[in-house]
Amino acid sequence: AHALAMQLGGMDVAMQKINALANKLGGRDTRVATPSGLDGPGMSTSAYDMGLFYRYAWANPTFASIVATQKYDFPGHPAKPGDEGDHPGYQLENDNQLLYNYPGALGGKTGYTDDAGQTFVGAANHDGRRLVAILLKGSRQPIAPWEQAAHLLDYGYATSAGTKIGDLIDPDPSLLPPKPDA
Repeated sequence: AHALAMQLGGMDVAMQKINALANKLGGRDTRVATPSGLDGPGMSTSAYDMGLFYRYAWANPTFASIVATQKYDFPGHPAKPGDEGDHPGYQLENDNQLLYNYPGALGGKTGYTDDAGQTFVGAANHDGRRLVAILLKGSRQPIAPWEQAAHLLDYGYATSAGTKIGDLIDPDPSLLPPKPDA
């Protein structure tokens, strides 16, 4: 995250850009203080804002593919002078257990910081109906965050398809993909 922030023009510029995007997406409770999302002075967000951000992110096919990836083969590299052999690759495994254990899981993001506690954002799709579960300030007791999210998703899918508990506002029109000409 630090390297990406530096490529955007430095830490201050990156924070300004991230906070501006959060605002354009409709976020009202989010103030980003570090590029990584780790704790920083004044850092805050809300489940509502996270819903806005993940709705936008999931519309990006690359993001959707990455968060749905269960395993990835990370390549090795050739030996350096003086090494005895090539450095083999290894497999990275997604630690989001919702992907492995919840039918229709689309992916998500696990997290933890001292200030936010256990956090989780995940989505699933059942019969064309997509629901998102967002947990903030959580703990691993009595069950892991992904299991808590699974219970929330179960509750959501047990309600009638038209049931509304609220609405997410639309993002700034400049962030929407262009509509094809009719």
